[in-house]
Amino acid sequence: MKNANIQDSNSKAKNGKKYEVFEFKSDLGHIKHIFAKRKIKLSVNGSIYYDLIPINGWGGPIILSVNSEKKWDLVYEFTQAFQNYCNEQNIVSEEVHFESSREAIDFLDVYEVQDIRDGYGIDVTRPIKENYINDLDYLWNTIDLKMEYSILEGTNAMKCFKRFAGLYKGDLKFDLDQYFVLAEEHIKEKGISVEICIKGEVVGMSWFVIQHQSLHCKWTVINSNSYLEEIGNLIKCAIYIWAKEKEIDKIWLTKMNISQEVSFENITTSILHGKKVWNRKVYKQLCEELNIDPRIMYFPAYRIEENN
Repeated sequence: MKNANIQDSNSKAKNGKKYEVFEFKSDLGHIKHIFAKRKIKLSVNGSIYYDLIPINGWGGPIILSVNSEKKWDLVYEFTQAFQNYCNEQNIVSEEVHFESSREAIDFLDVYEVQDIRDGYGIDVTRPIKENYINDLDYLWNTIDLKMEYSILEGTNAMKCFKRFAGLYKGDLKFDLDQYFVLAEEHIKEKGISVEICIKGEVVGMSWFVIQHQSLHCKWTVINSNSYLEEIGNLIKCAIYIWAKEKEIDKIWLTKMNISQEVSFENITTSILHGKKVWNRKVYKQLCEELNIDPRIMYFPAYRIEENN
């Protein structure tokens, strides 16, 4: 039995993007895909079309359950169902950012995947190098203020991080409200917050999500009046200790977590970007209307003028 389900989050971004959840279930397994739906300004033959883009903090489609021997059959069925959805909803193209190479490999037959930059992380199964241990001691001992950290789990973790991040909402480059609308429904108990306090005042927090025995850092917010670099490193120290106790294998960090002076990162991965044209005929028509070669590197080609 096959079942494709579309959920409208009923939320709109400031730029008019519409968020939806596409779930495909069959006897072979379960795939969930969360994305933003964006209107294309130019119409074709009087019809309005859209493209799909990732939501900040969310990757591409994820296999939630599968009969391992039938994984490629499941991905094929998902692709057919999602193609039907795109046809019905006038979707022309899609961009995705995969959480890890594991997810990207699952969908290599669906998307054209490219390596866009390096990602950094900590292999918790490896011992911390001696010079990093000295750096940790230095961090704890040279800051002459009372400092402590705590690890929050489940719904309380999400509430505390939202509250702290809300204090700096105007300074953030991302829209946390849009992210947590979906996080509250689809992450639930899988979230972890790391909180750093000085004299009882919270000065920095990071939000992590547990996935496949790994921790993925989604957001870090630090009080700009604090010791920015030191706070970021103490967050990494705290989550390393917690992950070690919980037998978590790896911690993947966001770009803003990478420090040049104190580096705990000992593994790298490729941050992978996927693209797909779901309606080649309309894609070509849009490019022709704008006198743009559809084969250019920029994707989707018909939006190149909007970003120049």
